[in-house]
Amino acid sequence: MTVHEAVGLVLQSAAQGVGGEIFVLDMGKSVRIVDVAKQLIELSGLRPEIDIEIKYTGLRSGEKLFEELNYDTENMVTTEHPKIMRFQGAPLPYHILNEGLNAILENGANLDANQVKLEFQKLAPEYKPFFTTS
Repeated sequence: MTVHEAVGLVLQSAAQGVGGEIFVLDMGKSVRIVDVAKQLIELSGLRPEIDIEIKYTGLRSGEKLFEELNYDTENMVTTEHPKIMRFQGAPLPYHILNEGLNAILENGANLDANQVKLEFQKLAPEYKPFFTTS
């Protein structure tokens, strides 16, 4: 996807939104990074593994092989644009959200950071907090 295409899709997403939606741009088929590297080398007029070595380093800390775009409770639905999808999920009922947030507000001063994260996780089970050790 070129920068021009990406900007156009972002602007079209903004024009479709009314507030609070999450849009996803269809990036097309997955491509292996080694194939991208080889293609860039060739487009530079060079030969992979002859003129430029490709080194395989493995995953580094924090890197993933797969990125989850949505939670199990969310579905992607089409929009007016064929390359733009919108997440659709069932919102948490207002009274449950309000009660949960008020409980956190009232008790927050007595909780450590990890306990506060666990309270938020009760409201959003998909939330996977990073717990601190101290």
